[in-house]
Amino acid sequence: MSKFVIRGGKPLAGTIRVNGSKNAALPMIAASLLTKEKVRISNVPEIVDVMNQMEIAKSVGARCEFDEGRVTIEAKNITQDEMADEIAGKLRGSVLFMGALLGRCKKITMPQPGGDIIGARPIDVHLDAFEQLGAKISHEGNLIKIDGSEMKASRVVLGEFSVTATENVMMAVATLPGKTTIEIAAGEPHIAAMANLLNAMGAKVSGAGTHT
Repeated sequence: MSKFVIRGGKPLAGTIRVNGSKNAALPMIAASLLTKEKVRISNVPEIVDVMNQMEIAKSVGARCEFDEGRVTIEAKNITQDEMADEIAGKLRGSVLFMGALLGRCKKITMPQPGGDIIGARPIDVHLDAFEQLGAKISHEGNLIKIDGSEMKASRVVLGEFSVTATENVMMAVATLPGKTTIEIAAGEPHIAAMANLLNAMGAKVSGAGTHT
């Protein structure tokens, strides 16, 4: 078996460049659809999941560019509320467009998100949270239809500490008048990254990184 042998006792000095986080980049790409203004995200990893997430954003009308670790997204016009099945089915991160498009368009039709075995990571927590906000959900075969036209700011209690469900609710309520409180929220660093982006876009988010 290979092993590392580390001999210490010497002062350490120098700098390293920290690579960007996929788990932060994917929800931030989705959140960029909440505004018609241009959004720039820096230090984004150049990986297949990021490229697929950008393709999903393009499929609903956004303009996306990737250049040396920077993603630029401009979603002036969202042309449809239904994602292309062949794209969304590739990536679990497609689930994040639920919250983004509900926040922007108040409705969405999308296939079951791909990437993982769905039975191992169901999206019931997401759907339950949207229903707590007043959304109406229906299923047609592999399609999920969500009507958020009657959603209102409210208190949402998640069924578990789900990172993507927390992010989805944050996006869905960012454009709703009034204050929403999310309880049993996930507290990972990428939740704070999402909060920073939403605050930069004009929302007022506090408590990111805690469970409320």
